[in-house]
Amino acid sequence: MEDFRKLFFDEAQDLLSKLEESLLLLEDDFEKKDLINEVFRIMHSLKGSGAMFGFSNLSKFTHNLETLYDEIRSDTITLNSEIITFTMQCGDHISKLLENDDDDELLKVTDDLKTYIDNLLKKTDTTSHQLVEDKSKHSEITTKSGNKVLYIKFEPNEDIFNDGTNPLYLVDELIDFGETIVKLNYNNLPDFYDINPEKCYLSWTILLSTNKDKRDISDVFIFVEDESNIVIEVLSDKDLFSLKNSVSILKHELFNNHTNFINLKTAAITLEEQLSETDIIIPIDQKSEIKEENKTTVESNKKEITKPVNQAVTNPQPINIDTVKVSSIKLDSLINLVSELITTQARLVTIAHNNRSNELSALSEDFQHLTRQFRDIAFDMRLIPIETIVVKFKRLVRDLSKSMGKKVNLVAVGTETELDKNIISALSDPIMHIIRNAIDHGIELPETRKKNNKPETGTIYFDAKYSGTSIIIQIKDDGAGINTAKVLQKALANDLIQLGDDLTNEQIFNLLMLPGFSTSEVVTNISGRGVGMDVVRKKILDLHGEVNITSEEGVGTSVKLKLPLTLSIIDGLLVTINNESFIIPLSSVVQIYQVNEKKIRNSVNNIIDIEGVQFPFVNLPKKFDNSSAFNQVIHFITVSYHNKTVGLVVNELISEYQAVLKPIGSIQQNNELFAGATILGDGKIAFVMDTNKVIDFYSDQKNDEHE
Repeated sequence: MEDFRKLFFDEAQDLLSKLEESLLLLEDDFEKKDLINEVFRIMHSLKGSGAMFGFSNLSKFTHNLETLYDEIRSDTITLNSEIITFTMQCGDHISKLLENDDDDELLKVTDDLKTYIDNLLKKTDTTSHQLVEDKSKHSEITTKSGNKVLYIKFEPNEDIFNDGTNPLYLVDELIDFGETIVKLNYNNLPDFYDINPEKCYLSWTILLSTNKDKRDISDVFIFVEDESNIVIEVLSDKDLFSLKNSVSILKHELFNNHTNFINLKTAAITLEEQLSETDIIIPIDQKSEIKEENKTTVESNKKEITKPVNQAVTNPQPINIDTVKVSSIKLDSLINLVSELITTQARLVTIAHNNRSNELSALSEDFQHLTRQFRDIAFDMRLIPIETIVVKFKRLVRDLSKSMGKKVNLVAVGTETELDKNIISALSDPIMHIIRNAIDHGIELPETRKKNNKPETGTIYFDAKYSGTSIIIQIKDDGAGINTAKVLQKALANDLIQLGDDLTNEQIFNLLMLPGFSTSEVVTNISGRGVGMDVVRKKILDLHGEVNITSEEGVGTSVKLKLPLTLSIIDGLLVTINNESFIIPLSSVVQIYQVNEKKIRNSVNNIIDIEGVQFPFVNLPKKFDNSSAFNQVIHFITVSYHNKTVGLVVNELISEYQAVLKPIGSIQQNNELFAGATILGDGKIAFVMDTNKVIDFYSDQKNDEHE
């Protein structure tokens, strides 16, 4: 049962995410019926599943919200911004109830929220529901105004128990809608010794007298509609259950005519003929208006249904299951196994090379191709679209802009772009910091924007796209931009730069990502403590990514993030530096050149010219071991570094290599130049370079090889 509760928890989180997205869209147009219905269905799903898995308080609370949105979709209550804000607060509260359904403090909040809902419902006009009993001598049992009789056939799939669904709960929910006649069908029950207790062999046929419509009944089966044979038909537009002996007649037909809808329809027609207009309770405010009309309608209905249409029950179409939910733990285990497989494949390559066997080499190549395909498929299974976290950013923009008296709109494109789930999880906080800064420091107040000939509503653009083996995410605003003079003044005051330092715009913007740096004069709950962009930079670097800030005063600011698709297994170049093996990530490599070592030795300020282009470079053999031992020809690998291209000098280039990243042990953990380590085919260890950190580290050193 605990596994099913965990499954419900995950599904509930998905539903709450959809709820927030629907509410944000509804705020743009309160009249969108499909979105109102979507909110109603979400509440209905949370209510039903919550009760099924023991979240009784959550279920009761969502029942109240379901009632509220039922009134909204029937136009009894008018939706407005206040109700949407309240519903978002309720969504936050439901998320807390998922963590602890019985917490006393949460239950107090639940009661307060219920009171608010009750007050909203009390504002509705109830005069149309005041009924008066017709004391006609012809009616021994009066009917309930608006009730009809529905025919429902519920035939669950045999495997319905596998996902924790109890069909009896669904039948019970139907019983709550009104008076019912329920027949249990056990025609498919096998012989006793063939019964599998994990299978469901039963089905139900139900006659329901209710004022609900077919859509309401369909909502009950929302979780099982694709896995069950469900038929819902109107047996009669009138409340036949209120006629004397009608229940007995319908029971007889139901239990003795094999639940055949046509036979039941014929019986219903006979019973309808016994009803007269005096048997019906009429609402006070409608009685005079429909008295004559009702008589005509009843007569016309009689003519229409004297020859019932042969409504054959169609069998459900075969189910194609396109997606399967898999727990994150299983996916992590799969990636670990793939990692071990890649390490084993590297050993096989080494063995094949040492044995010089053509047959073994061919087998090794085939195994390598299969391993790569297996790796790619396993990676794809862990990729999730960025849109899963974009909804929370829209909510942040909405709430934060309102609290600051600003008008801000978030426009997101490329949200279908997929990233590793672990990177997505770690990316949420940095992006949130960037958006908060854009609203607080970037977007101006409406009156200020109007004076500057800008639209009153500011815009934050979120753009995600693929770039080779990386993902580029750009968050751009059309706000005030960065005042470079103010940044320099703050940096001077904090002794981060010296008076007279000539800094480029890029260097000035990078000051914003230093620890404790903030240009805000006032500390608020939003900003001013200098922990925003510092956190962003650190977390993005931890993901082996890059951060780049550009801005134009009066126009806006852009923060660009470059991230790898995954963290656990990378394609790299296996190189040697002073007879030691290292891996350079292939995603960073721009081009590879062969140069004469004399050209490196005679370079000025660590810059050489290759094919008419000047490249700054880092002489890794000398930096790592102060060695100048080269072959006559060495390898010069150019890599991307922010918006530049920088060269790395290595002794020898071995081959491309699939590297399984392992965390560095305690001996090397303080060395920030490496992203991790990998095990080579011969069992030796090779460090995986973080090229950005390598270039940063040696660029900051003053004593380069020419000094």
